[in-house]
Amino acid sequence: MSDEYKPLSSYIEIGNEFSHILVRKVGTKNGVRLEIFSPTTGTKVFLDPLQLEYLTLVNIEVFRKIIDLLSRESDVQDKASVDN
Repeated sequence: MSDEYKPLSSYIEIGNEFSHILVRKVGTKNGVRLEIFSPTTGTKVFLDPLQLEYLTLVNIEVFRKIIDLLSRESDVQDKASVDN
């Protein structure tokens, strides 16, 4: 998504000992989205209402598998950068 959006609310901070994220409602030319921003990685995603609704249908075990997979990929990338 390009930077063509307008903040409709302030950021809400959500964090624990493992992660820290910011979320806010934004308006785009295609409607309202939820912006999820990770200050740690500098990445963000914009989810529309349908995508958010479908997240409520995902079994928590799927999230665990995604986190495990991405953590392992991150570990491999970290090791590669140390080896170079």
